[in-house]
Amino acid sequence: MIQSALKHFYLTHPVPNPINITLTQKQVVDGQRIDDEVSSANFKHFRNLLNSHLFGNAYKRHGRQLAMLVVRENGAWHRHHLHAILEKPDHLTTEEFVALVLTCWTKTRFGYHEHHFEQPETRD
Repeated sequence: MIQSALKHFYLTHPVPNPINITLTQKQVVDGQRIDDEVSSANFKHFRNLLNSHLFGNAYKRHGRQLAMLVVRENGAWHRHHLHAILEKPDHLTTEEFVALVLTCWTKTRFGYHEHHFEQPETRD
């Protein structure tokens, strides 16, 4: 049921020029355990870093930002992580964008080095 709701949301709000990404998070930093609230704050910091780098003052002044769809996943058997679909700016190659995303992600407090990127297949 959740998957069909997410699929419906994505189909009605598509992310242009998408890149699929999985970002893992550190489970404990300086004695603080990650939870949904900390994870949300960590991702917000990442989003701010990424959009500020790409759009400069226009991010805060005019609200210019990348389109994103993010789902948090955690459980007893795997590391707390995020699945996201991010809009890749046209002026960057996939490799440049991935490098920028990883740079911004590792600057966050809970950003972990495990990640996965995938460019979705286009359907005509």
